[in-house]
Amino acid sequence: MSDHRRPASSWMLRKQGKRAVKVECFNAQDFDDAADGALPGLFRLRIDGVWYRAQGEQYTFLSPEGVWRVLERHAFEEQAELHRPPPLVKGDHVRAWLGERDGVPVNERCVLASNPMQDEHGRWHVLVFTYRLGRVLLPVQQVSRLEDTAKSKCKHCA
Repeated sequence: MSDHRRPASSWMLRKQGKRAVKVECFNAQDFDDAADGALPGLFRLRIDGVWYRAQGEQYTFLSPEGVWRVLERHAFEEQAELHRPPPLVKGDHVRAWLGERDGVPVNERCVLASNPMQDEHGRWHVLVFTYRLGRVLLPVQQVSRLEDTAKSKCKHCA
């Protein structure tokens, strides 16, 4: 990560039988690019390398009680409300759905040109390299991994 901020505190959260998850807590004042909401005494969470975002907000700042509620929910609920990156990797062979032509869905077999990227609203996108259109940024919902070639990576993207 290229983030220059240092966490105010960090923890390792481990559920029984699961791998440990790193939780980092940052002071709100460290986010001077956030217009409002970055008040003293509030915090921003990064859980397992992903910023916690409530309802797709770009920045979610929490009180100390809010931090504990999020951690408690994550620790005790099986389905956490955290956005995990999709299981796609740069170089994977995928099928991309590129819209419609004359009412017929158009898809193309192509290669991922990037790892999944999360936009400011928490949605995941990937850059694919298509034969017809070149590089195209698509939501991950429009991409499906080709299982038979998942292990063979594109030699140009590796």
